[in-house]
This record gives sequence, C-alpha cells and structure tokens, in this order.
Amino acid sequence: MRSTATVAGIRSGAPAAGAREGRDVLLVAVYASVPLLAMCLYDPPPRVAFWWELWMVAGVAGMGVLALLPALSARYWVRAGSSARAAGMVHCLHRYLSYALVLLLAAHVAGLLFLEPQVVDYLKLSAPWPMLAGVGAAILILVLVVASVWRAAIGWAYRSWRRWHALLSAVAVGLAAWHLAGSAYYFDRPGKVIALLAVCVAATGGSWWYDVSGSGAHAHPAHAPERGRAARNGMRRAHRRGRRVVLALLLVWGFAAVLFALPDPAARIAAAPQPCATAACG
Repeated sequence: MRSTATVAGIRSGAPAAGAREGRDVLLVAVYASVPLLAMCLYDPPPRVAFWWELWMVAGVAGMGVLALLPALSARYWVRAGSSARAAGMVHCLHRYLSYALVLLLAAHVAGLLFLEPQVVDYLKLSAPWPMLAGVGAAILILVLVVASVWRAAIGWAYRSWRRWHALLSAVAVGLAAWHLAGSAYYFDRPGKVIALLAVCVAATGGSWWYDVSGSGAHAHPAHAPERGRAARNGMRRAHRRGRRVVLALLLVWGFAAVLFALPDPAARIAAAPQPCATAACG
C-alpha cells in the first residue's frame, strides 16, 4: 500500500500537473496556428470567393498541424519525472492531430476540385513544381498515417518504422512548405515565408537533433509503468482529452476560416488564380 505521504504528494502534485498540461496544450495550439495567423493577419491578399478561401484555409491549417507533429513525437516531451498521464496525452494528441491533418487535407483538395474541376491539372506531372510538391506531401502524409495505424499488423519492427517515419515526416514537411511558399499567393511576403519556415524547421530540426544526438535514446519517464485497470482508465482519459483538444482546435480554425473567407468590402476584387498547370497562375 502507498504511504500517507506518497498519497498526499500525488494529490498535491495533481493541480500542478494539470496546469502544466494545460500550458502545454496551449503551446501546441499556438504553434500549430502560426501559418494560419501569418496568412490571415499579415497583409492578406484580396479574397477570391468565400468557399475558395475556406478550402485554402483548411490547407494552411493542415500545414500548421504537419509542422507541429514532429515535436509531439519527440521523446523530450517524456522527460525524467514526467508521468504516464503526460506520455499518454502526448501520444493521443499526436494520433488525433494526424487524423485531423488527413481531414483538413481531404477538405482542401476535394473542396477545390468541387469548386473548379480544372484544379485536377495541378495533380498531373505537367503541373508546376510547387503543385507537385503539394501532391508529394499529401501522398507521404497518407502513407505515414496508414503505416502508423497498421505497423503492428504488418509486422514492421518499431526501430525500423521509427527511422522511416522520421525521415518521411521531414520530407513531407519540406514539400508542404515548398507548396505554400512556391505558390506565392497567400505566402507572398518575406515575413510570412520566414514564419512558415520557422515553425517547420524548429519542430522537425529539434526532433531530428534529439534523436541523432542520442539524447532521447533512453529518455523514458522515471516512474514504474502503470498496469492493469489504472493504466487502461488512464489511457481512456488521455484519448478523451486528446479528442477534445483536437475538436476544439478544429472549431477554432473553422471559425477563423469563416472570418477570413468573408468578403472584404474595402479590398479590391481579385481574379481567381488560374486553375491549370499550363497557364500563368496568380
């Protein structure tokens, strides 16, 4: 049985752990929103049409999620003294944000194709390089999510999977950043490009450095692993918290998308970008 002092210590530490978890979730939300904030608040270009802008915002919000995910998978979030609760929360955030990324990506592509079928020209090999980079990033994202879900079922060894997962994630982040910066419409200012590259390089580079340097090779939490009913209940709570956080983020981004997509009466009307790979694109 636990001693009275141990129980008291756990109880007294619970509020601090909750506050730290809330702070970390806020940090996650702000970090993932940097590309969206740069797009919406820093000298935005003239609006094209409500639904066009809405699906564009979905793509940029997805870029923020993609830029963040390498940081959530890095083991420095599970540092000495952290709890199984914190480890479970990070794991669940990474998982459900990955699902949200696929949803945002599907909305971005399907929405634009529905509005303008000629957008399909951007999916062909004759498309400009930034468009092909976006296609490549989308393919890698789907491969990463499917491989992560089915890794155990297909018998892929964890160490090998982790190396390939990190490598392909870094490539996907780079291709997606090239897609946004190379399109040069919503990210047409140096400040916007710098903000975009900063969030991509910081998370991906930090995760890579942590793994390559060996700092995270044995960075497991300094507590005995939880087992039995307590562990299952803890993971269920972590999954519920992860789903709530991701749902809240999607609602906030959806609200921001609607505000951004509303027509600006003070701005001049912009011509819609040419939805083809052969004509000059705006």
